Amino acid sequence: MSINTYIDKIIKENSQYIKSCMPVVLPRIKYDLVLFNDDILYWDNGILIGGGYYVLVDGEPIFTTYQDSPMYTSKFYINTDIETTCTYTGSLTRDCIFIIEIDGEDDKYISINKTNDIIEEVKIYIPANTISITCTTSIVDGSNNFALKVSKEEYIDITRYSSNWENVEFAIERDGLSGSYLDLTTPIEIIGQAGSLIRYMFNDKDLYCRASINIYKRKIYNNIYDFIRRIDLDFQTYIDKDNKISISGTKDTLQEFIKSGRNTKFDIPVDEIADKKKWRYNRIDLLSSSNYTALQQETYGASSDPNPPYAPPSVSLISLSMDKYETSSDAIQHDSQGQSAFFREHQQYFDDNDYLFKAKGNVDIQINMSFTVYTNKTEGLIIRLSKNLKSNLPNGIVIKSWDFNNEVVIDESINISLVENDTLTLWIYSPFTESWQYFGVKDFKKFTIRWKTQSSPIDMKVINPQSLLQSLLDKISNGSGRFKGEIQWDESFKPMLIVGETIRNFPEATYHGSLKDFIDWMDIMGYTYSFINNKMIYKKRDEYYNVDEIAIELSESEISDMSISADGESAYTSIEIGYKRQDYDQSNGYLEPNFTFSYMTNYTNQGENILSLISPYRADSLGIELLCWKRNEFTTDDKSDTNVFIVELIEDEDIYILNNENEIISDNVKLFNGSLNPYFLVKRNESKIGIISKKIRFTGTDGFRKSTINGQDILYNDISISKQMFKPKLYTFNVGTNKDLPTQNISDGIVNIIYKDSIKRGFIKTIKKNYGKNKPIEWVLYGID
Repeated sequence: MSINTYIDKIIKENSQYIKSCMPVVLPRIKYDLVLFNDDILYWDNGILIGGGYYVLVDGEPIFTTYQDSPMYTSKFYINTDIETTCTYTGSLTRDCIFIIEIDGEDDKYISINKTNDIIEEVKIYIPANTISITCTTSIVDGSNNFALKVSKEEYIDITRYSSNWENVEFAIERDGLSGSYLDLTTPIEIIGQAGSLIRYMFNDKDLYCRASINIYKRKIYNNIYDFIRRIDLDFQTYIDKDNKISISGTKDTLQEFIKSGRNTKFDIPVDEIADKKKWRYNRIDLLSSSNYTALQQETYGASSDPNPPYAPPSVSLISLSMDKYETSSDAIQHDSQGQSAFFREHQQYFDDNDYLFKAKGNVDIQINMSFTVYTNKTEGLIIRLSKNLKSNLPNGIVIKSWDFNNEVVIDESINISLVENDTLTLWIYSPFTESWQYFGVKDFKKFTIRWKTQSSPIDMKVINPQSLLQSLLDKISNGSGRFKGEIQWDESFKPMLIVGETIRNFPEATYHGSLKDFIDWMDIMGYTYSFINNKMIYKKRDEYYNVDEIAIELSESEISDMSISADGESAYTSIEIGYKRQDYDQSNGYLEPNFTFSYMTNYTNQGENILSLISPYRADSLGIELLCWKRNEFTTDDKSDTNVFIVELIEDEDIYILNNENEIISDNVKLFNGSLNPYFLVKRNESKIGIISKKIRFTGTDGFRKSTINGQDILYNDISISKQMFKPKLYTFNVGTNKDLPTQNISDGIVNIIYKDSIKRGFIKTIKKNYGKNKPIEWVLYGID
């Protein structure tokens, strides 16, 4: 028998069954078996675009050609008015994109990874009203081996062949404190002619079979069915026993893909997810510095005769070695070097290279020094800090001098202005009085020269979080393009992302991270998600707990076994919120406040229950600036290269610029990302924290402790909490058979219950419904009252 013979028998038996039932009410649940017939398109069916492939550059598809990459691109017209899938078979020697042209909508881009010389199959989701798909293939062994299988669907009612249709159970639930969404677990048992059809398919193609089940529920008062959802059949679970086929649905819903793939790290080229506009970064005015250390040992006079007839006046440099030079790679590079101690007769003067700092441009510097100089001289030595000490100018221009016998403590901070080619030297002068002498340095603490860094603005690519979310969903679903991500921002600025490799100006910057990183960051930003069909939708968390919407109302007669219990999940004793501390190599790093803040709640318990809201992405503006200092240094690695940074931006014509709505000042240095400081993150999560506490007490931070916001000292204070998402209690009860589940567009609203002549209100945590059997099912709500 052929597959069409089985299908014809099923259709005929269904027709006879329906006629025999009329006007009897049909089953509450209806199953349609969905079969796929492939329309195969070969290379000759397409319109050749050319030798090359498409890549995304700043969000736009760019056609690229390479002589060493024999890849060819063509457009294939599909013209389908329903959602379907197609299977691409081919080989790719480079990463590229396929383009899906949709009637009345923007083109959709699908990222496809290279396969090299391996022929692979890639499943691609095709939206309704798709006009064409543009794709690429490589030549392998003289052939392109290309095929594009476009699935066409055929629907067969197999309700009467399902032996367990009445066990279908649906649930509206939440993932933690996410928005509510519809879920379903359905074991399917198929008998009769439909069982024979499935058996025939399995015997023909075994694990390569493809089929789905569409599930519908009948309206209460008529025989019209409403579509609920589709389940793809997983033929790995196929069991044929006692003339009954048992088969499960695949875990191919968006929720299941997220559960299985959320922790997987992906490398995504920044060009694929970059916003069309760049960020013009006007730099932070940090201090550059030269840091020196002193050789703490004694330096002896130049005479080899312990009793010479006379001792002429002599000079020496104080030994200072250059320990660390910190400045941006694109700033003026001043000449900072060490100077070695020696004794010379004063008549010999100094060499023109005897300096510790030489200005390469006009600059205002500050010299900070703290150390002690000692000697065996019984009469005075003179220490001098001179500018432009040269062979023809033996004393230079003396900036500061110290006369001393035996020892002198130098603890100074000196501000001076230099012009290009000015030099600085620290030296000792000794008049002739004794024939033998030495000096030394002890108790050395510092010798540092600092100046304002003169860096130029930089235009850098930033990642739109919406594009990143979509790319991650495509990655975890094997690039099918089936699932969509949407973020409904409610901000006064645009949160954007930038990776360390972009800041360093690496030629092929890459985002490295997982969907879990993204989910955790959005949670800390006060946003959470829900699922509607194949879409993951982000909103502010409070919008998924909508007190202005009524989801459903239940009278006392419609519920039973009501209980009220404590919800210990939200019983937090303390809070850690913000970002992981970063240890910078540069001395400016101590000024950064955007690290972790710690708080105590009003709730105490025998055990500690910490609410941890630590972002996997960074918001330290100094981290961004200090990476810019290493820009274009491609031969060195930095631990921050693969890090992801958040920046708060606003649009300014064709670029983005920093949002300075909340400006951070740390020790007179202006920083950015003030709105992302942990203090404001508390405000973003206020209703979540308010479940357990009306006030939180600031206990500390591992960042800078003296920053202000817009001139106000508010960051390190206790915070009063004025919002509460719900109370830390649960309402649990059974619901009778006549109540349907609320539709998903209102399921985030309030459930009103009449209980003991009072109204109890709550938000859905988990509620269920069995459409096949009239039996009470347990509901659980987060209590509001």
